[in-house]
Amino acid sequence: RQLLRKIFYVLLHKSWSWLVFLWSVFCYDAYIFLYGRTLTDSHLELFLLKAFRKKVVFINVGSDFRPPYLDGSVYPCVPESPDFHKLGQVVKTLKKRIALHERYADFIVSSPSSSHFHEQPFINWFSMGVPAAFDALVSADAKPAAGKVTILHSPSSPIAKGSQKICEVIDGLIARGLPIEFIKLHGVSNQEVLKQLARCDFIVDQLYSDIPLAVFGSEAARFGKPCVIAGYMAENVSRYIQAEDVPPSFYVLPENLEFAIEKLVC
Repeated sequence: RQLLRKIFYVLLHKSWSWLVFLWSVFCYDAYIFLYGRTLTDSHLELFLLKAFRKKVVFINVGSDFRPPYLDGSVYPCVPESPDFHKLGQVVKTLKKRIALHERYADFIVSSPSSSHFHEQPFINWFSMGVPAAFDALVSADAKPAAGKVTILHSPSSPIAKGSQKICEVIDGLIARGLPIEFIKLHGVSNQEVLKQLARCDFIVDQLYSDIPLAVFGSEAARFGKPCVIAGYMAENVSRYIQAEDVPPSFYVLPENLEFAIEKLVC
């Protein structure tokens, strides 16, 4: 019974997707797709958009185009002997999808730090910035701890963001006597995160970011709060991003995370 219900809803979803697509063809001239998804997720849809001379833009934002073996959200815990055959199939599927998009898209916006599978020119993602909409600013209900620097960490995926290491570094700094109030949020509402952003002094975003400022860091920037973020891209960021396009974050190599946090605290 459960299987039949699933089949019914899948077919219903597909049917509605195509109805929405056919309706949209008569209403719109341009299509902007995020996360590698389209209305029907089909080759035929892109072919028809090209046939109808519609402008097609893909904006890649992370795991939708990043090599899976470099993506902590796809493979957060790698065993000693990973299934290379399975990984190869995932890579093959992703490369096919990127090639399909390059064949039909008028423009692709992508990050040079994760664009290993691209074979066609693309627009540098950093010239546009984070495609994010933010809620209205909120005021902090609680005041920061007296005499302490409040640090906020709110990972969407603790394993992929390196939360364990981040917590160890901050706990070590507290043990050394630095005046830190550490707040870690996970699985709470966005409104709660915004409240804590309003009262903290700065945030620590993640340990393995291939961009110098992600969505959480952008939210913090809207409150005027600095962001410490780490990643191996930090060593070569000037090679791929023009100086005027580099966002104002404290972007360091993972091994320099403790130094960056301590510097801001002091």
